[in-house]
Amino acid sequence: MQCLMKFWVVKVLNLKIISHRPENESEESDSSFISDCPSWMLEDFEGPMDDDIFANKAPDHAITIFKTLRAFIKEKKKRRAAERQLELIIRRDVDGEGWFSDAPAEEADDIESLRGSDDERIVHPVWTDGMEKRGIGPCLGMKFVSREKYREVLRDWAVRNGWDLKFIANEKKKITVVCKHGCSWRIHASHRQGSTTYQVKTLRGVHTCSYKTENAQANYKYIGKRIENMVRYNPNEGLESLKKKIKRDVGIECSLHKVFRAKKYALELVRGEVAKEYERLYDYCETVVKTNRRSTMILKVDRSLTPPVLQRVYCCLSGLRDGFLDGCRPIIGLDGCFLKGIFKGQLLTAVGRDGNDNLYPIAYAYVEIEKFDTWEWFLMSSVAPNAEHRFCLRHMYNNFKKSFKGEELKRLFWRAASTYNVKKHLRVMAEIQRVHPKKGHDETPYEWLSKIPSHQWARCFFPNRTKCDVVVNNISESFNSYILEARELPIIQMFEWMRRKIMARIQVKREGMERFKGTVCPNIMKKIDTQTALSRNCHAIWGSGETYEVMHGLDNHVVVLDEHHYSCGMFQMVGYPCCHAIAAMGFHRKEVEDYVNSYLKKDVYLRVYSHSINPIPGMDDFEESSLGKVSAPKVKIGVGRPKKKRIRDGNDIGGTSGPRKGLTHTCSICGELGHNKAGHNKHRKQSEVPLQFEDEGVPPSPSILISSSSI
Repeated sequence: MQCLMKFWVVKVLNLKIISHRPENESEESDSSFISDCPSWMLEDFEGPMDDDIFANKAPDHAITIFKTLRAFIKEKKKRRAAERQLELIIRRDVDGEGWFSDAPAEEADDIESLRGSDDERIVHPVWTDGMEKRGIGPCLGMKFVSREKYREVLRDWAVRNGWDLKFIANEKKKITVVCKHGCSWRIHASHRQGSTTYQVKTLRGVHTCSYKTENAQANYKYIGKRIENMVRYNPNEGLESLKKKIKRDVGIECSLHKVFRAKKYALELVRGEVAKEYERLYDYCETVVKTNRRSTMILKVDRSLTPPVLQRVYCCLSGLRDGFLDGCRPIIGLDGCFLKGIFKGQLLTAVGRDGNDNLYPIAYAYVEIEKFDTWEWFLMSSVAPNAEHRFCLRHMYNNFKKSFKGEELKRLFWRAASTYNVKKHLRVMAEIQRVHPKKGHDETPYEWLSKIPSHQWARCFFPNRTKCDVVVNNISESFNSYILEARELPIIQMFEWMRRKIMARIQVKREGMERFKGTVCPNIMKKIDTQTALSRNCHAIWGSGETYEVMHGLDNHVVVLDEHHYSCGMFQMVGYPCCHAIAAMGFHRKEVEDYVNSYLKKDVYLRVYSHSINPIPGMDDFEESSLGKVSAPKVKIGVGRPKKKRIRDGNDIGGTSGPRKGLTHTCSICGELGHNKAGHNKHRKQSEVPLQFEDEGVPPSPSILISSSSI
């Protein structure tokens, strides 16, 4: 801009220079000056044929201005040439045939060197991470921070392009590499004096060999670094699956043995990173307590080891605890699930139910293994002696059917457990005793069920204050599925994933209920609508006051609305009217919503979700704890091959074949029962063994082993 301003001053003064120059300058210097200027800057200059009366009267400062302008333009041209040179060095040709250098295309086969008269004007590129993603590899003059970095980049470059390399010189100060298959390509690099920087000094020829999918440069460490993220989030992935992903993502073929070593190396890398996360557990606990006041974080470690080894971590956020106490029904589901990360363990969870029959997490804890000691440490009857306990009927029936099989007993078991009426429960129990009477010393189904307190499994004996009739712990199973992704993460990442998920869930639930038009939660209204449809088959007869007799089929039920007394037992158990109560309410046009328990109302639901969870900063901003560091637990490898699927029971849906245990097989060869075609020869050999008698020819009595089981 200054140059243009000076030129404008000259133009305004009408100083027109034709051929004014010192005597020692030749015409060639003038012509070079003119050629250096852009054409648009010479539009107002008059040539030697023009009549110029001021030619010999030009002041000396005008000459100085134009000399400055000429020097500026020359310097600008030099910089542009240097930029084009650098761009030529870095750019790779689109066909992937080689890397451009200073030499012209027709001289590409010649040895190229960095020595030259213009070296000082060339700025050589420096390798930075991420260049390989843009298709850039080592080129002439490129610098690397160290010898190891140069080898790493060279290896990755060769694998990506399918080239196999041969190291002619692999020393501390220099590395010379050629193509293993004999083409003319060659690269040489050495360290710069006085530093650890490596620089490519020679680059010759281009690769003419074909792409190789089996590359010796792709060793197990190279592959292990590429599959590190795969192993981090799925450490139990099989070798065949990993081999296919390596072929897809890396583009090389490798043996299963190399995949095995690569996976082992990747696991070591992941364990090293994950182990560092355990060292910040005390810092994490202090950060949680500081950002979420009145939260509870308990960390138990084994201090007999140095450094202390983690055993258990307990977390109960104040927002979840206060929300549960402010309006959730007083019932908690307890369950445990296995963790799937590098360091195994189990996650114990305590989950409640909100007014809309959705899960509401309360607390969770990491433990080394699920056992009585860990449950007692987390939450059990010894910790809360006044709490009532229920068994999950699904797990209880799995134990029941081990000794008592059959569809009839299954039907009676679930009827006895699910009825709301005590007298119906007693009648079903009597039917169980009649269907399977006592024989000898064998335990009967009635005796097996009678040993368990009825209030722990039969719905009709549950306390009415909970307003919850659930007999299975599906709410905890749903939460385990809800956090399935987190169970593969390291411990701090797992706890943070769960906290963020629950934090966002609270906000979504609160906003959704605020938009809902109604006084009763939507899921409860759906159940009320179902009972309303059933009430059409009920006939209510008004007795007196708030007392009604409701006829439902062959059954008669007594309903006292003002006392919330209903002979069927459902209304006082669940907190919303049953079909008999709705029929009685319809007799006098009463609103059903007025008889719904407050636990199930919209205002109480919003009060529960008014307690939020505060965000937590990243690991770099954790509070510094004075309690020291914690080391990760030891990795325990189980005996045998790991199971890919969980053991299913008879109640699970899935699979392509039914259970074969307990079936009587028929042999297709001999037609006898007790064995199949595969065991025919073995059965025939056993049948040919002569019987041996003792005690004067009297055969011995067979021994019968009877196994008994209890819950």
